[in-house]
Amino acid sequence: MTATGLPLQLLRLVSPSLPVGAFSYSRGLEWAVQAGWVKDEASSQDWILGTLEQSYAALDAPLFWRMMQALQRDDTGAFGACDAWLAASRESREIQLEDRRMAEGLCRLLKDLGLSSPWVEPGRLSSYPAAFALAATHSKVAPDAALLGLMWTVVEGQAAAAV
Repeated sequence: MTATGLPLQLLRLVSPSLPVGAFSYSRGLEWAVQAGWVKDEASSQDWILGTLEQSYAALDAPLFWRMMQALQRDDTGAFGACDAWLAASRESREIQLEDRRMAEGLCRLLKDLGLSSPWVEPGRLSSYPAAFALAATHSKVAPDAALLGLMWTVVEGQAAAAV
């Protein structure tokens, strides 16, 4: 536990140096910049907050919470259903692919760290929040702290893409 009360395992999961690509993908922000929708600090803030409120807080966060609970209950059916729901909800094929690649990157890392689970096998998970839930559960990070960490990676990744 750190002085801020955040578990060290969570800090590792939200680190920009974690080799999963969470800070590499723009989640559509690059396109919005090219289209002229995002052109300055104010429009960047609007984009990031809008994405956070309309997508992540409304869909990803509740499903992430359900996935954390499902993993704690060892309910693989509920966990898989939430992962599939998130994958199906992505706005474009590009965003689906970004999400899947980040999930695969985190699953590779978990496998390299010794996690023995069918969920870490290539192609098994479709969403980064599912892989993050798996990593947080494996690292014994509490669901509320894990949710905070997941939302941090979203905001930080968007802020990095906006610069």
